[in-house]
Amino acid sequence: MCLKAVGVELAHMQGCKPLLLLRICCDGQMLFRAAPHHAHLPAPTTLLPEQRALLACDKRRRGEHRPHRLVLGRCQRYPYHFYMCPLPRPGLHLPHSCLHGHLSLELWVDCRQPLYSHPPIFHLRCSDPVTHPFGSRTLWVAHKHWSPATLWAPLPPVVEESPCGCVLNARLEF
Repeated sequence: MCLKAVGVELAHMQGCKPLLLLRICCDGQMLFRAAPHHAHLPAPTTLLPEQRALLACDKRRRGEHRPHRLVLGRCQRYPYHFYMCPLPRPGLHLPHSCLHGHLSLELWVDCRQPLYSHPPIFHLRCSDPVTHPFGSRTLWVAHKHWSPATLWAPLPPVVEESPCGCVLNARLEF
């Protein structure tokens, strides 16, 4: 497995610009440190039958050129905001079949306004090795969706907060 990017969902007020720093450690050794940037979590939304019927009314006929009147936007998971940190080009190749005891993520957050009491939610974007059908070389195929890190982590993240609530340090151990 190869780790391509790490995502974090933080619960803070709208318009607040926190300073973030993410450290990725493998086997007790720091491998990567960077500041995550604001992004959008591509979460698929399931439509209710009433919503599908409403969108079907706005469907254009063949040859009809007009803008859509009804448009579905991104899924907003208020009060959570998504931040993403891509790893350098080849990614982090994890030689172990199990992440337990090998990988740890540390997130440091400095924010002028106090954060909500919700813990941060970590997400991972990985890729799997696939053998090329016309040769013996290996291709790394990225996963289509982000997967929550809680699928691999046995415990929730350990969160330390300053007395004023403006500085947060979260550590997730696999």
